[in-house]
Amino acid sequence: IDTAEKYADLRNAFEDNALTSWIPLNPMQMYHGTADITVPYSNSASTYQKLLQFGADPEIVKFIPLQGGTHSSGLLPYVKEVIPLITDFE
Repeated sequence: IDTAEKYADLRNAFEDNALTSWIPLNPMQMYHGTADITVPYSNSASTYQKLLQFGADPEIVKFIPLQGGTHSSGLLPYVKEVIPLITDFE
């Protein structure tokens, strides 16, 4: 991280808009392929842990690892799970 003063506003904006500094109140599911090398699996795993540490309810926020899924091969299992959830919205 570049700590130069000229980037202070940008760093502050990133901190203000961090995904881990809020508590989801509606059901939320996070999916990530465990073999993803495009976006490391650890990104989602640590984000989930931070949400829980911030106070998110694990009954509302769920993290679903897609075992062996890569950035592309994880898409189909994700879609198969998410479409029924979306169609249940009223």
